[in-house]
Amino acid sequence: MSALTYPRQTGQGVSPATPDLTAIAADLIVRIEGRSNYAIVHTKDGKAHLLAKGLSVLEKQLPTFWRVHKSHLINPYYVTGSVGSVRFNALLQLTTGVSVPVSRRQRAATCARLNPFSSL
Repeated sequence: MSALTYPRQTGQGVSPATPDLTAIAADLIVRIEGRSNYAIVHTKDGKAHLLAKGLSVLEKQLPTFWRVHKSHLINPYYVTGSVGSVRFNALLQLTTGVSVPVSRRQRAATCARLNPFSSL
């Protein structure tokens, strides 16, 4: 798998002009949560890294990840299964114990990726 390169975090936040870049191996990333033009990368060790990039940019850098919602990009390796519907919202359970929502538009594609014979 590839690595995600991002600007080093400083005490005042993310500094895009910082020449010292840190790389996170893609297999250590559990999920990426989008917040406007920023992204929070959640890693296997429980740390969260703030990036000054949108999810669409990161989605292109990490082609093996699944876009399951407008604000969530997940690593399929860490999916343990689906949690059915909670008030008409489908959820995916991750190995970290976090449940990530699956949008209506992505529900069929996500279901097909998980198991071609199951449905959310």
